[in-house]
This record gives sequence, C-alpha cells and structure tokens, in this order.
Amino acid sequence: MYEHNLSIEGAEVTYEDYEDGVIRAKTGVNLRTFGDQIILLVQKADEETTSVHIQSKPAIPTTIVDYGKNIKNVKTITTYLKPHI
Repeated sequence: MYEHNLSIEGAEVTYEDYEDGVIRAKTGVNLRTFGDQIILLVQKADEETTSVHIQSKPAIPTTIVDYGKNIKNVKTITTYLKPHI
C-alpha cells in the first residue's frame, strides 16, 4: 500500500484497485453536506507519463449547492500531486 500524507477532513478510502487504477473515497455528513464521493482514475499514458482524473461530487445526486466543497476536494488532491510531477 502507498504511504501518503494527503488529508481531506472526514475522508475514508472505500475502494482501491491498483490494477485498474481506481481509488474511491467518501466523506462523512456534516452541517452543510451529506458527504461527497471522490474518485481517482489513474492511467499510464506512456513510459514517462501518468494521467490522473479526479472527480468529487455530492453523495446525494440531487444536491444543488455544495458550498464549494467538491472543488476544494479536487484542489486539495491536485495541490498534493503537483510536486510529484
């Protein structure tokens, strides 16, 4: 398993498949949201390049306002990955 220091408050990894390059996590319910679903899709583009697709969305699909929480999740992950490029 990969050791990391990335932290999104209340997030917990729920699924990891290194062979298919999929990592799923969820955050818990708080005063503003019913939680979020975070999905990372990691694909090898070539011998020197890896592509990472980051998706964060409300756990409840009918959520209209997330108070910027999901963009914050994506920015947190992107900021963590940037120095490793």
